[in-house]
Amino acid sequence: MFSVLDTLRWMDAVNKREKGQAGRFMQFYAVPGMNHGRGGPATDSFDIFSQLAAWREKGVKPSAITATAGAETPWPGRTRLLCPFPQRPHRSGADIETAASFTCR
Repeated sequence: MFSVLDTLRWMDAVNKREKGQAGRFMQFYAVPGMNHGRGGPATDSFDIFSQLAAWREKGVKPSAITATAGAETPWPGRTRLLCPFPQRPHRSGADIETAASFTCR
């Protein structure tokens, strides 16, 4: 079993090996509350594949990704931003249930 901290340590090691340039080919998006792979009390439904394809095929690096909480969570339908590490979502609007009320910084 590993934690998000293990992933961050690995990313730091890769970035060090790449002389601070690992962001050319990797990004990390933490999903608070998500179990390993999917599920848990989290906004764990999102389309990372099309973002990855756009980065690889068109050179469009992903920024924030919108994620949705499933029906089995305490917040069905809630949306949140997943921000590329080390950015985090900060509330900027009134509706705490929608990703549009957050920005990554």
